[in-house]
Amino acid sequence: MKRILILTPALAVAIFCACSSGGEEPAGPLPGDQPPGQQTPQPDGGAALPPDHPPVTGEDPPAPPTGKATRRMSVDQLRRSLPILFDGREWILEDKKNRINLLDGTLQAIEKYDQNGGKLIPGLAGTLGEADYLLTSQSNLDPNTLFSRYMDDMALSMCGAALVEDGKNSVSAPEKRIILRYPVDVDRNLRYLRLKFHGVYVPENTTDGIRELRQLYDNTLKQPNGNPGAAWLAVCVALVSSPEMMTY
Repeated sequence: MKRILILTPALAVAIFCACSSGGEEPAGPLPGDQPPGQQTPQPDGGAALPPDHPPVTGEDPPAPPTGKATRRMSVDQLRRSLPILFDGREWILEDKKNRINLLDGTLQAIEKYDQNGGKLIPGLAGTLGEADYLLTSQSNLDPNTLFSRYMDDMALSMCGAALVEDGKNSVSAPEKRIILRYPVDVDRNLRYLRLKFHGVYVPENTTDGIRELRQLYDNTLKQPNGNPGAAWLAVCVALVSSPEMMTY
């Protein structure tokens, strides 16, 4: 009986509130509610869209643009390019019995071994990603640390040999010099090398395009044992091993 008496006041309050609100106007639309008739139906007959919604065409959105992935020079491109850039010279490892082109494949190295005898020096073609069609049938042209390391070694070897040869032709045949075509005029020689290795023409009235190479040349000269030969070697190695030459 006590429980009924306790609930009776609560019921009375609820009845009073319901009766007092019966004559009021209904509350307005809440924020975000859209009046009927102003919503935009979807093309597929789905739920209506708010009026400020972007138009829907029913078509899939365009795919994002995709660029070409970076690739680096293939072994075959290197094999054909180096003799052109270095007056017929190749990247070789030579001893008393062998003279191996380090860009040869394993089969080419075996053939030279069979012909000349001596210690077998396998080429680096497979290591640098060239397909041998025995274990792999597709060349790997992805830039990677291993390729970059070998290209540094190649650049040092090729540039060093070229500068030695330039020293022999400094007087007798200056037009045959590979690196030091204009040794007295540093900027002019840098323009020549930038065009030779990167295909970039730098006009005479600007240093844009050779400024960093000139800084490298000058900084090498300032070293304790710095000399023009070491400076040109540093410039040549930087040009030959740079991404501007090795990647596309």
